[in-house]
Amino acid sequence: MMDGEPDRVSEREMADMSFKVRKEWHREFKLRALIDGISMTDLLKRSYAEYKENHPLVS
Repeated sequence: MMDGEPDRVSEREMADMSFKVRKEWHREFKLRALIDGISMTDLLKRSYAEYKENHPLVS
């Protein structure tokens, strides 16, 4: 669970994301998720949460 995100989210609340990365970056990202025992989606969510924490929006 991240940032108060419920464990289950309805399909209506979900959106697909699709973007291209270099094959080597994908392999490294996938391997890191595997080593940490988490999904690539969870690794991306955790990475973004940490980024937001360390780079707050300036108003």
